[in-house]
Amino acid sequence: MFICASLRDQFEFLMEDWVNKGDFAPGLRPTKDPMIGANEPGESLFKIARPKPDTAIKIRGFSRFVTTRGGAYCFFPSLPALRYIAGL
Repeated sequence: MFICASLRDQFEFLMEDWVNKGDFAPGLRPTKDPMIGANEPGESLFKIARPKPDTAIKIRGFSRFVTTRGGAYCFFPSLPALRYIAGL
């Protein structure tokens, strides 16, 4: 769970840029996360970085491991709102 002020700067950013673009580490783009990325067998690619440049291990041909069937944005009341509710 990610609990902060902006849904765009948390969940959507992580899923789009880190999980499905590989922007979390230099040299891994366009790698999708092998566990939660939107992978298809014909185009899947996961790179495992190695110390020497251009020597990454490339794994291909795997399918999606996790399938999202739905989602919800759940908002939590602020601390002042919780104090107000608790005082009723």
